[in-house]
Amino acid sequence: MKKFLVGFWYSMPVQLFFLHFRKFQIFLIFWYVLFATINGHFLEKFGANSLFLSPEYFNNVNLLSAAFVGLAIGIFIMSWNITTFILHHREFQFLATTAQPFLKYCINNGILPIIFLVNYFSELIYFGTYRELMSAAEITLLIIGFLGGFFLAIFIAFVYFYINRKFYGWSAQEFKKRLDDLGLKMPSGHTVMGKPHWDDSKKDFTDLWRYTVEDAATCGQEFVISPSIDMGIRKDKNLLLKYMDIFNKSGELCQKFDMKFGYHNHDFEFSEKLEGELLYDIMLNSTDPKLVTQQLDIGNMINGGGVPSEVMKKFPGRFVSMHVKDEVPSKAGHEKFESTILGKGSGQIDVQALVKLGDKEGGTKHFIIEHESYQGLKPLDCMKQNIAIMRGWGYK
Repeated sequence: MKKFLVGFWYSMPVQLFFLHFRKFQIFLIFWYVLFATINGHFLEKFGANSLFLSPEYFNNVNLLSAAFVGLAIGIFIMSWNITTFILHHREFQFLATTAQPFLKYCINNGILPIIFLVNYFSELIYFGTYRELMSAAEITLLIIGFLGGFFLAIFIAFVYFYINRKFYGWSAQEFKKRLDDLGLKMPSGHTVMGKPHWDDSKKDFTDLWRYTVEDAATCGQEFVISPSIDMGIRKDKNLLLKYMDIFNKSGELCQKFDMKFGYHNHDFEFSEKLEGELLYDIMLNSTDPKLVTQQLDIGNMINGGGVPSEVMKKFPGRFVSMHVKDEVPSKAGHEKFESTILGKGSGQIDVQALVKLGDKEGGTKHFIIEHESYQGLKPLDCMKQNIAIMRGWGYK
């Protein structure tokens, strides 16, 4: 029983639920107002609760009017999921190693929405029965209408992401035009290459991966980067070696579009071993440097116990791209360190020396400033300082 309770407490849904009360609590105000309105504790004199529990559309309370409420609630919940996914992604980096990480996040982030929906339906039934004197059939129709609108909002939200070869609702050609109009370039993009992208029976890539590569080329990318590995793959050395061979094949595919295939590290590659060998060493020793390049994340590396300078010297010329970070001890979350303004770290890494080493020996072409924790400062203010520092080091 104790083991079950410990497992339950440390499960992702429970930890994620309480995380909302520890960080960015201001967003809970929206939930409070919604709960208070539904339960008649906010603007009840003005009929605010009836707008949700007995909604009218053209003077009729019916399936369509309830569908509009469901659509609105669905949009609110998906906005909540998207916002908190962005804010809390560093707390659950292992999701990046799975297929459809955002979907998995939404499922695990469902405690608060489920509590709300249970509360909403109980209030709707009570309000309809005792305040509006509706029949059971009429109330059932409202529930069906609400659910129809709700799931339509969920569907639209997921389609908004890269589904059916769309970038946030745009085709690759349309997305490239948006970039051009804004004077922006997209040298690389992240897509975890995993089991859904390789057909074992055909010994070839699925259309899903081929479309990913084709659309990356259309958008003007130089690199297609897989930012992690499925958790199941990294636990089995034979399976990992098999996927490193697939990485090489992906490199060959990308070359046909004048691009390179690469990998972006997290922390586990430097803390986990298979048969006594670090995952990162297995990966680089098993991939062809001409086909598979590396995007070196120095912050993630030190969180896993790796030493960036040693890795770059061990595998010279392999790191075409670098996520430039400085680090300080983390005061919250699951990581040892978190990012800070360049040059203001606590000494774990000499960022300027690493940048120069990447330039000299690493083969690094793109230095990408990645700043994810702000120590109370405004994100844009942090980036302005970071850019000024990089320019002071001689980089434009």
